[in-house]
Amino acid sequence: MPPATHGADLAGYFGGNSLVQSPDFQLAFQRIWGNFIINNDPSISALVANGASTNNTLSTSSSAMAASMWPQYTFETTLMLNLNETGGTPVRVNSSNSVSGSYVQDVGPGLMNNFEVVDAYTWEGGRGTRCDFWLGMGPVVPG
Repeated sequence: MPPATHGADLAGYFGGNSLVQSPDFQLAFQRIWGNFIINNDPSISALVANGASTNNTLSTSSSAMAASMWPQYTFETTLMLNLNETGGTPVRVNSSNSVSGSYVQDVGPGLMNNFEVVDAYTWEGGRGTRCDFWLGMGPVVPG
């Protein structure tokens, strides 16, 4: 979520009031973490993935398919689950923490889960390549 400031993800882990994370997103995120910790498999049900309170219960949606059949990451199969939301109301936020001084944030109500399986190497302009760069820098960084 823009601008991804420190602590912006806390409501996803612990719940609570958040303008940028719907209750459905928080429930899905918490079930994912809980299932991973308890079962070593973060997959969740289609009902939770789609957002139980939004009546978006079609098991064929991209959210349901992605979260209920979570891909295991390997170096050969670099797939990951992108947890996102869509909808809501765009609001301009003025912030001294933003390079531009402001950004647009979608806020609820109306936010809906939008999860998809993506290639970790091509997602967000090649995040995997950036991760490889920093992994390679590890041995030369003073400890």
